[in-house]
Amino acid sequence: MEIARIIAQNPLPQTVVFVPFAQEEQGLRGSSAYAAEAFAEGKDIRFMLNMDMIGYKPNTTNVNLLHDPPSVAVADLMVSLATTYAGLTGIKGSASGNSDHWHFMQKGWRAVFAHEYVFNSQGWHKNTDIVDSMDFDYMTKVVKLALATVASLSQNSCQAYAGDTNQDGSITLEDAIYLVRHLFGGGETFNIDPQCKGDVNASGNLTLGDAIRLANFIFGKPGDWTPIATGSCCSL
Repeated sequence: MEIARIIAQNPLPQTVVFVPFAQEEQGLRGSSAYAAEAFAEGKDIRFMLNMDMIGYKPNTTNVNLLHDPPSVAVADLMVSLATTYAGLTGIKGSASGNSDHWHFMQKGWRAVFAHEYVFNSQGWHKNTDIVDSMDFDYMTKVVKLALATVASLSQNSCQAYAGDTNQDGSITLEDAIYLVRHLFGGGETFNIDPQCKGDVNASGNLTLGDAIRLANFIFGKPGDWTPIATGSCCSL
Protein backbone atom coordinates (compact mmCIF):
# COMPACT_ATOMS: atom_id res chain seq x y z
CA MET A 1 0.00 0.00 0.00
CA GLU A 2 2.91 2.35 0.64
CA ILE A 3 4.14 1.83 -2.93
CA ALA A 4 0.64 2.61 -4.22
CA ARG A 5 0.51 5.77 -2.12
CA ILE A 6 3.85 7.00 -3.45
CA ILE A 7 2.96 6.26 -7.07
CA ALA A 8 -0.43 7.95 -6.67
CA GLN A 9 1.39 11.11 -5.59
CA ASN A 10 4.09 10.71 -8.25
CA PRO A 11 2.41 9.30 -11.39
CA LEU A 12 4.53 7.08 -13.62
CA PRO A 13 4.54 6.99 -17.45
CA GLN A 14 2.96 3.53 -17.51
CA THR A 15 -0.01 2.06 -15.68
CA VAL A 16 0.76 0.12 -12.51
CA VAL A 17 -1.91 -2.23 -11.18
CA PHE A 18 -1.85 -3.51 -7.59
CA VAL A 19 -3.68 -6.82 -7.16
CA PRO A 20 -4.22 -8.69 -3.85
CA PHE A 21 -4.89 -12.16 -5.23
CA ALA A 22 -7.32 -14.39 -3.37
CA GLN A 23 -6.96 -18.11 -2.61
CA GLU A 24 -3.25 -18.44 -3.29
CA GLU A 25 -3.10 -21.33 -0.85
CA GLN A 26 -6.04 -23.08 -2.51
CA GLY A 27 -4.27 -23.53 -5.83
CA LEU A 28 -3.41 -19.99 -6.98
CA ARG A 29 -7.06 -19.51 -7.90
CA GLY A 30 -7.12 -15.73 -7.82
CA SER A 31 -4.00 -15.17 -9.91
CA SER A 32 -4.99 -17.97 -12.30
CA ALA A 33 -8.37 -16.36 -12.96
CA TYR A 34 -6.85 -12.90 -13.34
CA ALA A 35 -4.16 -14.06 -15.77
CA ALA A 36 -6.64 -16.09 -17.83
CA GLU A 37 -9.05 -13.17 -18.14
CA ALA A 38 -6.27 -10.69 -18.97
CA PHE A 39 -4.89 -13.04 -21.61
CA ALA A 40 -8.32 -13.55 -23.18
CA GLU A 41 -8.81 -9.78 -23.34
CA GLY A 42 -5.41 -9.28 -24.93
CA LYS A 43 -4.12 -7.04 -22.16
CA ASP A 44 -0.59 -5.72 -22.61
CA ILE A 45 1.07 -6.80 -19.36
CA ARG A 46 4.73 -5.85 -19.51
CA PHE A 47 5.83 -7.35 -16.19
CA MET A 48 4.44 -8.90 -13.02
CA LEU A 49 6.22 -8.51 -9.67
CA ASN A 50 5.08 -11.00 -7.06
CA MET A 51 5.84 -10.24 -3.41
CA ASP A 52 5.01 -13.17 -1.17
CA MET A 53 6.52 -13.58 2.32
CA ILE A 54 9.05 -10.76 2.56
CA GLY A 55 9.28 -10.02 6.28
CA TYR A 56 10.70 -12.93 8.27
CA LYS A 57 13.63 -12.26 10.61
CA PRO A 58 16.38 -13.86 8.56
CA ASN A 59 19.40 -11.92 9.91
CA THR A 60 20.51 -11.38 6.32
CA THR A 61 20.53 -8.72 3.63
CA ASN A 62 19.86 -11.26 0.87
CA VAL A 63 16.57 -11.43 -1.00
CA ASN A 64 15.48 -14.17 -3.39
CA LEU A 65 14.60 -13.05 -6.92
CA LEU A 66 13.06 -16.06 -8.63
CA HIS A 67 12.44 -15.91 -12.37
CA ASP A 68 12.09 -17.89 -15.60
CA PRO A 69 14.46 -17.50 -18.61
CA PRO A 70 12.45 -14.76 -20.39
CA SER A 71 12.52 -12.70 -17.18
CA VAL A 72 16.27 -12.89 -16.52
CA ALA A 73 16.87 -9.35 -17.83
CA VAL A 74 14.49 -7.88 -15.26
CA ALA A 75 15.96 -10.07 -12.51
CA ASP A 76 19.39 -8.67 -13.43
CA LEU A 77 18.00 -5.17 -13.15
CA MET A 78 16.56 -5.97 -9.73
CA VAL A 79 19.92 -7.27 -8.52
CA SER A 80 21.42 -3.90 -9.41
CA LEU A 81 18.56 -1.92 -7.86
CA ALA A 82 18.69 -4.02 -4.68
CA THR A 83 22.24 -2.84 -4.01
CA THR A 84 21.73 0.75 -5.09
CA TYR A 85 18.42 1.60 -3.47
CA ALA A 86 17.68 -1.00 -0.80
CA GLY A 87 20.97 -2.16 0.69
CA LEU A 88 20.13 -5.74 -0.27
CA THR A 89 21.88 -8.45 -2.23
CA GLY A 90 19.62 -9.97 -4.85
CA ILE A 91 20.01 -13.73 -5.23
CA LYS A 92 18.64 -15.00 -8.53
CA GLY A 93 17.06 -18.42 -8.81
CA SER A 94 14.59 -20.42 -10.87
CA ALA A 95 10.91 -19.84 -10.23
CA SER A 96 8.46 -22.68 -9.76
CA GLY A 97 4.69 -22.88 -9.60
CA ASN A 98 4.39 -22.16 -5.90
CA SER A 99 3.01 -18.61 -5.93
CA ASP A 100 1.00 -16.06 -7.90
CA HIS A 101 3.66 -15.26 -10.49
CA TRP A 102 3.26 -18.70 -12.05
CA HIS A 103 0.20 -18.24 -14.23
CA PHE A 104 1.59 -14.99 -15.62
CA MET A 105 4.74 -16.80 -16.69
CA GLN A 106 2.61 -19.54 -18.22
CA LYS A 107 0.85 -16.92 -20.36
CA GLY A 108 4.18 -15.62 -21.64
CA TRP A 109 4.46 -12.53 -19.46
CA ARG A 110 7.68 -11.77 -17.66
CA ALA A 111 7.58 -12.02 -13.87
CA VAL A 112 9.87 -12.10 -10.85
CA PHE A 113 8.99 -13.56 -7.46
CA ALA A 114 10.60 -11.58 -4.62
CA HIS A 115 10.81 -13.72 -1.49
CA GLU A 116 12.51 -13.58 1.90
CA TYR A 117 15.90 -15.29 1.75
CA VAL A 118 15.33 -17.42 4.85
CA PHE A 119 11.95 -19.11 4.63
CA ASN A 120 9.78 -18.87 7.75
CA SER A 121 9.20 -22.60 7.98
CA GLN A 122 8.67 -22.44 11.76
CA GLY A 123 5.79 -19.97 11.67
CA TRP A 124 4.33 -20.57 8.23
CA HIS A 125 0.62 -21.47 8.46
CA LYS A 126 0.83 -21.81 12.21
CA ASN A 127 -0.38 -19.79 15.17
CA THR A 128 3.29 -19.01 15.83
CA ASP A 129 3.27 -16.71 12.77
CA ILE A 130 3.25 -13.56 14.89
CA VAL A 131 4.47 -9.97 14.67
CA ASP A 132 7.49 -10.76 16.82
CA SER A 133 8.77 -12.95 13.98
CA MET A 134 8.79 -10.02 11.57
CA ASP A 135 11.79 -7.88 10.66
CA PHE A 136 10.24 -4.59 9.58
CA ASP A 137 13.57 -3.05 8.60
CA TYR A 138 14.19 -5.96 6.24
CA MET A 139 10.64 -5.76 4.91
CA THR A 140 11.07 -2.04 4.27
CA LYS A 141 14.16 -2.73 2.20
CA VAL A 142 12.30 -5.27 0.06
CA VAL A 143 9.49 -2.76 -0.46
CA LYS A 144 12.06 -0.15 -1.52
CA LEU A 145 13.39 -2.63 -4.05
CA ALA A 146 9.89 -3.21 -5.38
CA LEU A 147 9.28 0.52 -5.75
CA ALA A 148 12.61 1.04 -7.50
CA THR A 149 11.81 -1.83 -9.87
CA VAL A 150 8.37 -0.53 -10.79
CA ALA A 151 9.68 3.01 -11.27
CA SER A 152 12.61 1.85 -13.41
CA LEU A 153 10.55 -0.41 -15.65
CA SER A 154 7.93 2.28 -16.08
CA GLN A 155 10.63 4.50 -17.56
CA ASN A 156 11.08 1.92 -20.36
CA SER A 157 14.49 0.87 -19.09
CA CYS A 158 15.73 -2.57 -18.16
CA GLN A 159 18.85 -4.67 -18.26
CA ALA A 160 19.13 -6.87 -21.34
CA TYR A 161 22.00 -8.90 -22.70
CA ALA A 162 22.53 -8.03 -26.33
CA GLY A 163 22.85 -11.29 -28.23
CA ASP A 164 20.52 -13.41 -26.10
CA THR A 165 17.86 -13.17 -28.78
CA ASN A 166 15.77 -16.15 -27.67
CA GLN A 167 15.90 -15.04 -24.01
CA ASP A 168 16.96 -18.36 -22.53
CA GLY A 169 19.56 -16.73 -20.28
CA SER A 170 22.65 -17.67 -22.31
CA ILE A 171 24.23 -16.82 -25.65
CA THR A 172 24.52 -19.84 -27.97
CA LEU A 173 24.28 -20.73 -31.66
CA GLU A 174 20.52 -20.91 -31.21
CA ASP A 175 20.50 -17.13 -30.75
CA ALA A 176 22.17 -16.57 -34.14
CA ILE A 177 19.72 -18.97 -35.79
CA TYR A 178 16.81 -17.26 -34.04
CA LEU A 179 17.98 -13.90 -35.36
CA VAL A 180 18.36 -15.18 -38.93
CA ARG A 181 14.85 -16.63 -38.82
CA HIS A 182 13.54 -13.31 -37.56
CA LEU A 183 15.30 -11.41 -40.36
CA PHE A 184 14.25 -13.73 -43.16
CA GLY A 185 10.69 -14.53 -42.20
CA GLY A 186 11.11 -17.70 -40.21
CA GLY A 187 8.16 -16.78 -38.06
CA GLU A 188 10.09 -15.87 -34.92
CA THR A 189 9.35 -12.67 -33.01
CA PHE A 190 11.05 -10.95 -30.10
CA ASN A 191 9.27 -10.53 -26.79
CA ILE A 192 11.61 -7.65 -25.98
CA ASP A 193 12.63 -4.82 -28.33
CA PRO A 194 14.68 -6.60 -31.06
CA GLN A 195 17.14 -3.73 -31.27
CA CYS A 196 18.09 -4.34 -27.66
CA LYS A 197 18.61 -8.06 -28.13
CA GLY A 198 19.73 -8.42 -31.71
CA ASP A 199 21.53 -5.23 -32.76
CA VAL A 200 24.90 -6.49 -31.58
CA ASN A 201 26.89 -4.23 -33.93
CA ALA A 202 24.98 -1.15 -32.73
CA SER A 203 24.17 -0.02 -36.28
CA GLY A 204 20.64 0.96 -35.37
CA ASN A 205 19.14 -1.78 -37.54
CA LEU A 206 18.83 -5.54 -37.49
CA THR A 207 20.80 -7.04 -40.38
CA LEU A 208 22.59 -10.22 -41.38
CA GLY A 209 25.75 -8.55 -40.09
CA ASP A 210 24.38 -8.85 -36.56
CA ALA A 211 23.87 -12.60 -36.98
CA ILE A 212 27.37 -13.02 -38.44
CA ARG A 213 28.96 -11.04 -35.62
CA LEU A 214 27.02 -13.04 -33.07
CA ALA A 215 28.11 -16.33 -34.68
CA ASN A 216 31.75 -15.15 -34.69
CA PHE A 217 31.51 -14.48 -30.97
CA ILE A 218 29.95 -17.89 -30.30
CA PHE A 219 32.68 -19.72 -32.22
CA GLY A 220 35.53 -17.69 -30.75
CA LYS A 221 36.47 -15.76 -33.88
CA PRO A 222 38.39 -12.50 -33.41
CA GLY A 223 36.16 -9.51 -32.90
CA ASP A 224 35.60 -6.47 -30.76
CA TRP A 225 32.13 -7.35 -29.50
CA THR A 226 31.24 -9.08 -26.28
CA PRO A 227 27.78 -9.42 -24.74
CA ILE A 228 27.01 -6.47 -22.52
CA ALA A 229 24.09 -5.50 -20.34
CA THR A 230 22.33 -2.44 -21.70
CA GLY A 231 20.01 -0.24 -19.73
CA SER A 232 18.61 2.27 -22.20
CA CYS A 233 17.33 0.57 -25.34
CA CYS A 234 15.21 -2.20 -23.93
CA SER A 235 11.62 -1.02 -23.67
CA LEU A 236 9.08 -3.21 -21.96
